Amino acid sequence: MPSKSNRKPKQQAQRTASKAAKPERKGLKKFLLIMAILATIVAVFCLIQITFWWLDNQRIEEETELAQTTANLSSVKPNLSDQNNPNKEFDPYWDFAGVNLLEADFNELKKLNPEINAWITVDGTNINYPTTQHSDNDYYLNHSLSNATNSGGWVFMDYRNQNFGVKESSGTISYPQNTIIYAHGRQDRSMFGSLYKVLYADWAKQQENQILKISTPEANSLWRTFSVYQIPNTNDYIQTDFQSEGEFGNFLDMLQKRSVFDFRIKIDTNDRIITLSTCANDHEKIVLHAKLIHSEPRS
Repeated sequence: MPSKSNRKPKQQAQRTASKAAKPERKGLKKFLLIMAILATIVAVFCLIQITFWWLDNQRIEEETELAQTTANLSSVKPNLSDQNNPNKEFDPYWDFAGVNLLEADFNELKKLNPEINAWITVDGTNINYPTTQHSDNDYYLNHSLSNATNSGGWVFMDYRNQNFGVKESSGTISYPQNTIIYAHGRQDRSMFGSLYKVLYADWAKQQENQILKISTPEANSLWRTFSVYQIPNTNDYIQTDFQSEGEFGNFLDMLQKRSVFDFRIKIDTNDRIITLSTCANDHEKIVLHAKLIHSEPRS
């Protein structure tokens, strides 16, 4: 049996160890409390962000439904008065002569937003929206059709593309060489969130999907896809002005060579094209290019 003198050093050592452990336990508790507070802050922040995202989606959905109802969209048979055109076998339009035009009621649409300048649809995707055009390319990145602040933004045309689908005094319809339309690639597939579908073979092999239908206050038109691709972030396809025919020709050649599919369509410097652009992720874009194949002034 140990003597009392032997027990005292042991008891003193135990008391010393216990005192040393108390600050460690207090430090651990403090650390866990801080971590719990931080986790709560992060959780609340995420919940707030998700709530705002959901509300923005709801507002976009409501505004989309209102626009589609207001537009009174109708299908219009094209004017085939030139059906005896001897060159029609070389005209890409005649492959789609049975495709009707799209027509929207802009008198009513402009009451929703006077900056609405066109309506666009792309079969095989969810794209069926009025396009807007502001004095810059920033406003509709975070404003919806109603001009309310919204992270979802809206579909908008490049501010540099003036006089798109406008009837000139000569009676012809004006279209810029390269008209660019942008929208966010929303995860709920709204705006251009479904544009990724054009990269799938199932989309490309359906010929009707290749035709974009656009209506403006003065004209209705059909555009045939000639290039689709996903590419690391670049602005080289976002060009609206060309100094020469040669520069435009090289530009068109670059776009066509990028395509993941060969749409077997001829394109040259006499053509007018339209470009749809959206983000695939933080460092890549999804792009579609189509050429004008038919345009008619509205009655």
